[in-house]
Amino acid sequence: MDQTPFHRAAILGVGLIGGSLGLAMRRIGFPGEIVGISRQSTIERAVELGAIDAGFGYDQLPQALDGVDLVFVCSPIQHIIDTLPSVIAEAGPGTLVTDSGSTKRQIVAAAAAADRKDVHFLGGHPMAGSEKSGVTAADPFLFQNAIYVLVPDASVPEPLHLGLRGLVRGMGARVLELSAQSHDTVVAAISHLPQLLATSLVEMVGQLDEGDDAHGAFLMLAAGGFRDLTRIASSPFAPVWKDICATNGDRITDMISQFRQHLAQVTERVGDDALAQNFDYANRVRDTI
Repeated sequence: MDQTPFHRAAILGVGLIGGSLGLAMRRIGFPGEIVGISRQSTIERAVELGAIDAGFGYDQLPQALDGVDLVFVCSPIQHIIDTLPSVIAEAGPGTLVTDSGSTKRQIVAAAAAADRKDVHFLGGHPMAGSEKSGVTAADPFLFQNAIYVLVPDASVPEPLHLGLRGLVRGMGARVLELSAQSHDTVVAAISHLPQLLATSLVEMVGQLDEGDDAHGAFLMLAAGGFRDLTRIASSPFAPVWKDICATNGDRITDMISQFRQHLAQVTERVGDDALAQNFDYANRVRDTI
């Protein structure tokens, strides 16, 4: 890989994302040691897989961060918020701390509240994943062609900012830089709202299917379009969606309100040729994705 300012990295939370980061860094030739911070069983498996070189428990944070100059915090959102103050307190001077949380405002605020000028925080969100979880699902190519959002901060020294950006690009990701506010608005529309729509639609159809006169026909006839639209309704609420809704609730409810306005217009146009305008516009936008 190209020259990097980082020489020893730590990954806190060596699950799907953390493990994939370790494997991806090894794949592109990261020159330094990569240590993991996680449960003992996870550490053992991550070492076997080559995602990390060595590991520590969560109660060994000072030892784990000794000599580290780059830290990835890859836990669920609330755990990131709760853990960041300790990570920033224990990190050595000049360390860059980043994260993988799928909402950003409260995480960025937690890092700022730690108020340590010689440790730097640059928020991140790799928009990649899998239906599987845990380090055994880690993939060195998980970030290939994925969008990786970075939340720039003017206080972060340019070599560290460029170093992280270069590392992420080296893994094959496409970097997009957004403010925490913009990030949370965008993901509320393109990720969080669709999850709640799919959940609500499946709930509605499931209840219709249980009706006295349904005879199971609703779910029996649920074919390709319904399955494609509602695939994400299989997502469990905790911990991921519980934390997302708790930390981005205002933006999510705003997007629900906007969607209700659009749905109201569609409702008025059902049976009217004017509905073609909605289809045409949606066709054009969808074709650009």
